[in-house]
Amino acid sequence: MILLVMLELLRPLMEPGTELNLSRLILLCVWLLVSLLLLFIMLVIVYRSNGVSFRVTAKGRLKLGDHLRKLSMGFFHKGRSDSGAEGW
Repeated sequence: MILLVMLELLRPLMEPGTELNLSRLILLCVWLLVSLLLLFIMLVIVYRSNGVSFRVTAKGRLKLGDHLRKLSMGFFHKGRSDSGAEGW
């Protein structure tokens, strides 16, 4: 989009004798501003959704930590036969 605006600004230099098409330039600038506004809105939505997913993940980690804290230490014994890691 920015490239189109620059091309429109440089057209009189590339094609001598042509005038600057001001209406097309204004239309391109408005289109550029609208697209930047839409991009900003989308970035805000993504930023907020990342915050929500972070909070959900943090709650899950805290819940898992509380659960592990309540387990007896014998549960973590290295020699347990049903731990699935006998060769380790």
